[in-house]
Amino acid sequence: MFCEAEAMTKLRHPLPEQLDWLTCRIEQLIGPAAFLVRTEEDRNTKAGGLKTIAPVGGTFISGCPDVPLGAPWALSDWAGSNAYRRTPYEGEAFIAQLNLEDIPPDVLTHLPKVPRVGVVWVTADLDSDSDGWEGRAYFSPQCAKDTTWRARETHRPETLPLAMNYVLADTLPYASEKTLPEIAWDWQGQCKDFDDWRDKYYGRKTAEIQLGGWIHLVQGDCDEERETLVASFGHLHFGDCGEVYLHYSVERGFFVRLYTN
Repeated sequence: MFCEAEAMTKLRHPLPEQLDWLTCRIEQLIGPAAFLVRTEEDRNTKAGGLKTIAPVGGTFISGCPDVPLGAPWALSDWAGSNAYRRTPYEGEAFIAQLNLEDIPPDVLTHLPKVPRVGVVWVTADLDSDSDGWEGRAYFSPQCAKDTTWRARETHRPETLPLAMNYVLADTLPYASEKTLPEIAWDWQGQCKDFDDWRDKYYGRKTAEIQLGGWIHLVQGDCDEERETLVASFGHLHFGDCGEVYLHYSVERGFFVRLYTN
């Protein structure tokens, strides 16, 4: 998977004068993240033109998921031939497929507990007949190239997933008692100045999918959840603005949480 590098190790923009004394400290907080985007060729392709199809077992968020033969969930509706048009309000629906080998090494080094090999499938279920909103993660620890996959329906182009690339970029957290206790107490002064500067120069307003780095949650305790947070899938069509978060811990494996702002 091609990876456009934008990450740096120093601040790209100087801090406001009143925060200049924090420069070294904030540089230590820089965390590289990978943002999943459409390939540049496809972004420049006019509607109706030919698109680049993702490799089998690859990383993508469109079309139908690839299914390993014999997977216990292979016959689930979210993994079926009409998965590409199924929404979470109809029951469990496909959100993303991630090949862990595609994640850039610079990001993986900051996710030390996450497996290096395997494929993860993320789903969301907002069916009103179920017990509330629920997200799920399915994991195959086998290398994608060594997996026997169910054949794709190549005669149905709408089911085929589009190729995506990772773009590397630096990220910074918002000021909190855990991240920047030096200024977190001054929430109307230096804390606000830092958060405004962070939003201006390190905010990724157009990115919908982020792996690693400092991920900002729309709800919940960012400092607490960040201990297990791997990826976020944002701007989804549920609630006011749905967000799906993929987590990983040695004890639980991969798991998913859903929030809306």
